[in-house]
Amino acid sequence: LSEKRPKEGGWTKAAVEAQALSAREVVDRYKEALRKRCQVYSALLTGSELSHEYHLRRFCVFENKVLNQTEDDEGSSGSARGAPRPKGVPRCFLEYDKALRAVEGLSLGPPPKGEDPAQWSARQRKMERDECLARFWAEYMGFCRVRKCPVFQFPLKSALDRIRENDWESTILLLKPFPQLRALTILLAWDNTGNDYGKKRALIQHLWTNE
Repeated sequence: LSEKRPKEGGWTKAAVEAQALSAREVVDRYKEALRKRCQVYSALLTGSELSHEYHLRRFCVFENKVLNQTEDDEGSSGSARGAPRPKGVPRCFLEYDKALRAVEGLSLGPPPKGEDPAQWSARQRKMERDECLARFWAEYMGFCRVRKCPVFQFPLKSALDRIRENDWESTILLLKPFPQLRALTILLAWDNTGNDYGKKRALIQHLWTNE
């Protein structure tokens, strides 16, 4: 269902190889995970009545443990490379951001005959982004179920907490799947900046101007 997590003191071979994936491989692997999860649920539910409930419960326990983890709990590939690690950001947000970056780097090839290259490329990338968003929502709804948190409350409250700590990287990651929350986040965070006009400017710059 997911690659083996890095053990203390080292990374698994699969995790190391994942760092060298092309943009297309990153996007395809991200979308493939949802299909495999659906296969697991289907397989569990087609067993005998005496066994499938037990296995489904065991699977849910495992899935809940994974979904309940954040990068603070399990470590991240960024920390393995020496890069700063986003604080308290669930894995599904980080993987979604990575997939979106890969989409922008995709080589789409030549458009079909008669198609405008720019318009065709824009449509193809939008389709890829939409598929990535569908995968994100599948994981995020499971995360909300496990954490017992309202769907929009978690990113909003977490983003406000990160803003108070000037952690703009984590703030942007948390709001990336929820662009409709950016204006509300700015409004709720505005009074907390007091008379610090530098922070007000950073708030607008990070959450609005650069998006």
